[in-house]
Amino acid sequence: MSRWKTLIAAAALLSAGGCGGKKSPAGEVQATSGPDKRADKVWFDSCQSCHGAKGLGNGAAARNLNPKPRSLDDPAWQKRTTDDQIRRVITKGGAAVGLSPSMPATPTLIVDKPALKALVTKIRNFAK
Repeated sequence: MSRWKTLIAAAALLSAGGCGGKKSPAGEVQATSGPDKRADKVWFDSCQSCHGAKGLGNGAAARNLNPKPRSLDDPAWQKRTTDDQIRRVITKGGAAVGLSPSMPATPTLIVDKPALKALVTKIRNFAK
């Protein structure tokens, strides 16, 4: 079982017992502690509104953006994009790396490397 599936299953069990875990509006169970929780919080608070709950680029705010947010499940994009490129666009924002200026920076993740790594893993898992 993959690490994310294990975390999601554990979070589901915890939330079922009322001991933790939190469901997003899309009904997904979020991790309950550590870097995965911080990554989920960043995704939920900062990314999901444009990229959508499943990373398809179809979040509620996407309809008002030009260019549209990237679909993170695109196999070609996943293959040609390095983890370092993903980290840079997350921490510096789109304009700083020659992409859409609508993509905001999340500089707090520069110092929270475990959460940044977990967020990159979350983005990579959209392709699966």
